Amino acid sequence: MGKSGRRRLSAGAERLFNGHTGPGARVWRRCYAALVKEFGEPAPRSLLAMDMSRVAACWVEVVEATSALEEARRRLSVGGRGHSRAEVRRLEARRLKADRGYGAFRAQLEQVGARARHEAMLARYGARP
Repeated sequence: MGKSGRRRLSAGAERLFNGHTGPGARVWRRCYAALVKEFGEPAPRSLLAMDMSRVAACWVEVVEATSALEEARRRLSVGGRGHSRAEVRRLEARRLKADRGYGAFRAQLEQVGARARHEAMLARYGARP
């Protein structure tokens, strides 16, 4: 257990939510697990672990923004009470911003991951960077 009295998350993940049991946290865990498969398990509290956690959090925002946008579009198409066209445009902008943020942080993670893999390879074969 950490200083907060809560147990550590698996795979060196950084704790970003008060409780990692809600719907957003489940999406985050799935994304983080996929990142661990791609980049390997990071050292706890490392730059790689923090960046992987941040990318997973951005993915949660993409999923939530997409869900809200689709719901607004559905309500608008039905013609009943619900969202206006202005609200749909606002949600489209939110979705686009979330997608761009995810893309930017994902690109940064690719760079950090490549550097970490390179350093691990050098350490494995006894070379120095």
